[in-house]
Amino acid sequence: WAVTVGRRAAADLRAQVAGLLGSGALPTITTIHALAFSLVATYGPGLDDELSQVRVLSGAEEDLRVRELITGSLAEAAITWPDTLHQALSTLGLANEVRAFNARLREQGIDPDTVAGHARSTNDPLLAALAQFAAMESQTATLENVVDYPGLLSLALAVAASPEVNRQLQATVSALYV
Repeated sequence: WAVTVGRRAAADLRAQVAGLLGSGALPTITTIHALAFSLVATYGPGLDDELSQVRVLSGAEEDLRVRELITGSLAEAAITWPDTLHQALSTLGLANEVRAFNARLREQGIDPDTVAGHARSTNDPLLAALAQFAAMESQTATLENVVDYPGLLSLALAVAASPEVNRQLQATVSALYV
């Protein structure tokens, strides 16, 4: 297998390898997210039935979801947002920053409770609000059985770390080039 960072790079690499090898079987050349999705779709259902129905959100869906959750949190007073942010809460710019913050948390394996604890220890109301939002977003994603791209990578790592799946991968994958 060969893994690239984007679709265009994968297509370019496929063309180069095909040119070098000529005819015959080509190795699997894909993006990191396509590989992650393949792992989850192939091996996940054997570990958890819910993984057979997991759906990856597009970037536009993520943007809309974050904006709707922020709006809902205001309407229901579910999150104590700092007063200094109230005018910005309806903007796309803030939604993008909140989305990016949540993505970094998932990439780093930091859960919302850890962020909330840090917010309490530093008396940071913005961090407290972001921790509340991250918890709400995580619960909503679980209920909807959806993941974003960082969540997909984390899920694929968890699936691949399963002893059974790990043995199967070691038996079938002879090399992985990044």
